[in-house]
Amino acid sequence: MKINKRRAFLLTAGSVLFLAFLYSALFIHMVKVPTGSMKNTILPGDRLAVHMLMGEIQRGDIVMFNYPEDPAVRFVMRVIGLPGETIEVRGERVYINGVELAEKRAEVKSQLPDDPSPLEIVSSNGEGNYSVSYYADEHTAEASVYESGRYAVKEPFQIPANSYFVMGDNRDNALDSRFWGVVQRKMIIGKPFLIYWSDDLSTHTTRWGRMPSRLK
Repeated sequence: MKINKRRAFLLTAGSVLFLAFLYSALFIHMVKVPTGSMKNTILPGDRLAVHMLMGEIQRGDIVMFNYPEDPAVRFVMRVIGLPGETIEVRGERVYINGVELAEKRAEVKSQLPDDPSPLEIVSSNGEGNYSVSYYADEHTAEASVYESGRYAVKEPFQIPANSYFVMGDNRDNALDSRFWGVVQRKMIIGKPFLIYWSDDLSTHTTRWGRMPSRLK
């Protein structure tokens, strides 16, 4: 019996689209970021596609997790320290097992904590696979980290098994593992991989130049 080629093509295409839709519905979530702890990598108003099938978690990965002190709240930050490692944060530099971690560091002008606009870069230094930001003018936020930070900022801290030390890319304005400790593996629920839409919360317009763009 002959099979109508057009019908076969339509059935195949329909099956592929259905499976793609089903996969997206089950394993890819869409979230909107309200805060600036990951500036300038992720800005307030960015909408992210998050892959829920993660595989191995590596240093430098951006992850979404349930906030340990309130699991109903979800945070997005970068994995800096891995299970069993010793981490220490000295000013703008991070040390893993006594060796300085390679990072691109941008000196930026300070902002109010709720300012949704991008950070203005003054200068940059260092090398790495991702960029982080520090205030260039007075480092008042850094002083605050050393006064109130409990983990890795006053002395080396060993990361427990099955746990990760995460930090925001906006280092002087991020409530991260330096303050409340590590994230257990079971609390990590996805990896954001794409900015698919971006709303400028200060002007109520669309940031067309930020989308789509892959996260790194």
